[in-house]
Amino acid sequence: AFSKSDLSDDRYSVESVRVMSGDTLWSIAAEYKPEGKDLREFVYEIADNNGISDCNIYCGQVINVPVMK
Repeated sequence: AFSKSDLSDDRYSVESVRVMSGDTLWSIAAEYKPEGKDLREFVYEIADNNGISDCNIYCGQVINVPVMK
């Protein structure tokens, strides 16, 4: 699982993603999900790391997505 402390690990980086019309937290997570990672778990991790409590995101919003290098 990714956590805020993982982001200081050299194996991970953060990609800032601007939410476009029609994007959902689930679709963004599916695009960036590491192989073998549970999609549902990854969605919750992205939400938690961005202070999103209800999984709602908005067009133009920028969210940080943890990615493996």
